[in-house]
Amino acid sequence: MALLTLVYVFATIILAILALVANHISSKQLKTTILLEKERSRPYLVFDLFIEDHFVHAIIKNIGQTEARGVTIEITPTLHEVQLIFGPFCVLVY
Repeated sequence: MALLTLVYVFATIILAILALVANHISSKQLKTTILLEKERSRPYLVFDLFIEDHFVHAIIKNIGQTEARGVTIEITPTLHEVQLIFGPFCVLVY
């Protein structure tokens, strides 16, 4: 009877160790999932220049899944005329 109890004790210890290892792996997986979700859902801005009819056009696109906030654009030297296009709207800045 004592031998059977000893086997049960060892089996319980082994199961407890396996549960701790599984808990640690699950915790690491959760941290990785949270990090990947933050990276996936962040704004991602792309800046592109192209030449058309002797003009240089600059396009800034947000291809991320969330909006970009607090974006500032600094251009040196200052441009004389800037045309900003927001979807169907167009704004000329002089």
